[in-house]
Amino acid sequence: MKSALTKTLDNYFATKEFEKDGKIYERLGVKYFGRYFPNFGSFWTKKLKEYPSMINGYKKKDLNKFIDLTRCIEGGHLIALPMWTSLNIYHFMNKDYESLAIFGGINILINVYPIMSQRYNRNRALRFLEKKQ
Repeated sequence: MKSALTKTLDNYFATKEFEKDGKIYERLGVKYFGRYFPNFGSFWTKKLKEYPSMINGYKKKDLNKFIDLTRCIEGGHLIALPMWTSLNIYHFMNKDYESLAIFGGINILINVYPIMSQRYNRNRALRFLEKKQ
């Protein structure tokens, strides 16, 4: 039997209907983000040699490992997101709109887009797995 936390996490990471085809993320620029924004995530996943940042083959085992990796990376950004958002709320409440704009932009670049990127890539891998079966 799964714990309540496991059920909640599985529900969060499950593909939502609106994101199945990936078009929402493509319209929001996830492909361009991945192409043009420095990817420090690749740096860290290369340091963790057992988790390559790219899919190493197209076997079910390789794809499942990649899917698990996207969940871990997304989880890390989900932990950081509320911290950065609280900093934005602080600047808003103090009417420091210049800092709000700067830190809001940073939050979008280092948390929101990486989360969307992980969801996009995970859903692509899941679609590929479904086609293989």
